[in-house]
Amino acid sequence: MNDRSFDEAGSTAEAVAAPSPGACEQVGFSRACRRKPRSGKPEVPVIHGLANLVVLLCLIALQGSVLLGLGPIPGAVAAGLLLAGILAWSVVHIRRRRRIFDAADLDVADDTVRLLCIGSRAYLERHGPLADLAFEPAIFRSLFVQRSMKYQVVVFVLLLIPAYAAVHYFLAWFMGKPQWSWQLVLKIWLAIGVVLWFTGWMWPTYFRVVPGRLDVMRFSNLRGRPIAVSRYDLRRSRITVDLRRSILFIDGEDGQADFTFLLMRERDRFGYYILLGALSTHQPPPLPEDALLG
Repeated sequence: MNDRSFDEAGSTAEAVAAPSPGACEQVGFSRACRRKPRSGKPEVPVIHGLANLVVLLCLIALQGSVLLGLGPIPGAVAAGLLLAGILAWSVVHIRRRRRIFDAADLDVADDTVRLLCIGSRAYLERHGPLADLAFEPAIFRSLFVQRSMKYQVVVFVLLLIPAYAAVHYFLAWFMGKPQWSWQLVLKIWLAIGVVLWFTGWMWPTYFRVVPGRLDVMRFSNLRGRPIAVSRYDLRRSRITVDLRRSILFIDGEDGQADFTFLLMRERDRFGYYILLGALSTHQPPPLPEDALLG
């Protein structure tokens, strides 16, 4: 495939098997990074999706209580307990991750370090040692990593009306005749969430990490293949893996790029392989541009 997608600075990095900066190169660790990303913000669909899930669960609790003949009060109590449980889990999760990052080795980021990780060395090396190692290609999938193309925006707009109709008939079937004036707002909110996540699923981004190189592949589930590929030389670039905010910064000779991988299932493992690929002096295997693996 001949297509190459460019980063936001208007350039793309070539994959060159360049010499390693040195087998003794070390990875620096820090507690925080103040650098701001230029990439998209997947926090918006995450918040929207979580809010939709909470709303639907509360509606199920309220309507289920009415259908069982218990009245709305038990349903409201169940919805309140659900919200309290979600809030408690969120607080515990945030405090746990904060303890992990507070255990980092450095207080501030050191600009003299080529490879920097925002996080703890012990936490990252659960996946293996950070050394000059050979490894098989590692594939990672994430959503809402890159900005939408024009035709993706068109598809999003065209799907809003069918999604609204589907939500309307679902709520009418589940809740009966509308009794609340705010159901129109609820239907629009849910329809936007449905289309947002559907378009995200149709065009995910795959990260393919090999020794010395990162391939960022915008994938189309309709075509079943990548539609654009960007390559980044990990050996000649300054790399910051911010596990706290789930952001990857790449500063290479041919430009800069950053990717927010918040919606990735193995975010910490992805950060490990990025740094491993930057340290490895081994030759990467030949891989196709029109498929994830050969």
